Amino acid sequence: MQKTNLSRRLAAVLVVVLQILVLIPCKTQNADASCRHPYVQDVVTKPATCVSTGLKDQVCSSCKAVLKKDVEIKATGIHDFSVQKSTTAATCTAAGYKTMKCANCTATKNVPTTAALGHNYLSNH
Repeated sequence: MQKTNLSRRLAAVLVVVLQILVLIPCKTQNADASCRHPYVQDVVTKPATCVSTGLKDQVCSSCKAVLKKDVEIKATGIHDFSVQKSTTAATCTAAGYKTMKCANCTATKNVPTTAALGHNYLSNH
């Protein structure tokens, strides 16, 4: 019997605490006190790269309150091979290629540009 009364009392206290929490106005940056932040969007402030972490803020899309600032974004591990480092011309036995460098780290890759030219035999007949 005592456990039942205690359980009921705890349940009643929990209900009151939850009601109070719902009624407390938001005190986040730029918050509208009446907004309950129904939609949260991520706003990237520093994009993640292949090797470095990025940052984002979580912002209420209704009142624009910043709910969490500087949330870490994991490094992508995906290189951005957009910087051309060099070009190697095709020869009779080897294909030509350009060497591309990652814009964010030292990784490189070769991209074929021209097939091997093949031998050009001159006849002396």
